[in-house]
Amino acid sequence: MSNGEFGSRNFKERLSKLRGAQANSSKARPVDARAVRSMRLKHQLALYLERRDITAAQLARKTGLPKALFTRWLSGQKPKDIDQVKKVAEALDVSLEHLLYGNGIEDRSGSIADLGALLGNDWVGGTFELRIRRVKKDGKE
Repeated sequence: MSNGEFGSRNFKERLSKLRGAQANSSKARPVDARAVRSMRLKHQLALYLERRDITAAQLARKTGLPKALFTRWLSGQKPKDIDQVKKVAEALDVSLEHLLYGNGIEDRSGSIADLGALLGNDWVGGTFELRIRRVKKDGKE
């Protein structure tokens, strides 16, 4: 075998560099898979404000969050409290994941409707009884 690209000397050098890189990377803390995707809150928030024809101040009043928070997010600062982002997502009627990582307006046409919203909240009130029994199959139990 020659000392070309796959030669033994070149291979050993590349292997030692790879091992060194692995040793250094093992010291790093693990990364959450969702954090690898780039956060798009700045773009998504601006898009929804424009499409809904509302201002950051109006959204701040609706959510009870400070207007300065929206200013920081719209300038690209990452959120520090996920509960605040959740409030905004609920106010805009979009999923939290879509507000943080989405691209464009969320299409909810294929989503499952909220049963509580369809039937009202009173349908789950009261006392329920649950019975479990074995069903006979072909005359055998």
